[in-house]
Amino acid sequence: RNPTVNLSQSLHSNTLVNEEVSDAATSVEMSKALSARTGCLDLQFVIATAMSEDPFINFAFDGILGLGLPNLSQTPAFNFLHAIGPAKTYEGQPHDVQEHTSASNMFAVFLAVTEEEDSEITFGGWRSEHLLPTSPTDIAPAWCAVQDSQEGYWQLEVFGITANGHKIDFCGPAAGERCRAVVDTGTSLLGVPSDLGPELYDLLQFLPAAPGDCGGHGPRLEIDLGNFTIVLDSSDMARSETIEDESTPSGHEFAEVADRGTGGQGGGVREGLHATPGIERVATAEYAEDASTPMCIPMMMHIDLPPPLHPRTLLLGEPVLQKYYTIFDAGNMTSPPRVGFGLARHTRLDRPS
Repeated sequence: RNPTVNLSQSLHSNTLVNEEVSDAATSVEMSKALSARTGCLDLQFVIATAMSEDPFINFAFDGILGLGLPNLSQTPAFNFLHAIGPAKTYEGQPHDVQEHTSASNMFAVFLAVTEEEDSEITFGGWRSEHLLPTSPTDIAPAWCAVQDSQEGYWQLEVFGITANGHKIDFCGPAAGERCRAVVDTGTSLLGVPSDLGPELYDLLQFLPAAPGDCGGHGPRLEIDLGNFTIVLDSSDMARSETIEDESTPSGHEFAEVADRGTGGQGGGVREGLHATPGIERVATAEYAEDASTPMCIPMMMHIDLPPPLHPRTLLLGEPVLQKYYTIFDAGNMTSPPRVGFGLARHTRLDRPS
């Protein structure tokens, strides 16, 4: 259940190579932008010649494209954004990016929520059609400055956390502690420090109005990033889980319960439930007397990140990236890195069950 993969241990044998890379479907415009060699550019890779079965036996992909900031790479030459940066901004790019000089070091992620749409990553800018307008004349993301970019992560300052209307005394001025949040496209859940997890879990779980209906009105999680607030409703991060015991999760138990909420096996928690405005704790007498009460639990996991990351660091994964179209701007010598957020424009607002 560890969301991180130690590549140095999993790649038993590897070698470093330099390759000229191109796409057979590269357009004429892209070819001009990348180089004079018909859409090709030089990239350096780590090629694995022997790998452990765990975790790669479960993966269907052929490789990992790292999109961290340059200091997270072996050398800048191995950093994808650094490598494509000299190619400048692609011709035929979305019109929204021309205002910013570092657009060539920018990529944007749109994650689909149904099979009716396709996920998409855009290099060299971002696409306005993936953003819901904030006003009839304003289609633009809200930008948050990356903190400690020399560490290589897309980490942002967290000024406060509110769950189900309760301000959490974990970070911000009231707690006297700063918190961070790393925006991570490789994390399928919301990762929270183990000291924070049980309280959030307690505040965000709820009894649905009907068994298994977690997409209605439920508790809300708000993460204040200063210039923007991430707001996750129950429809964004709650999943149904059958409750079979009377224990309250803590430590690894919490991580297991949260993980089971995404499709695993086992029981969960029943005590310490918080009533949610508009949510009946017990829908019917028969429902309440059922030995296996279906609950709605947040899709969270414990993750205590090692230095140099701050101990109070959250991971903003798939629940955030599905709700918000997210733009990663690595910046340049005169423009520092930043991350932009805006409500994603989905073909349908309802999420799959």
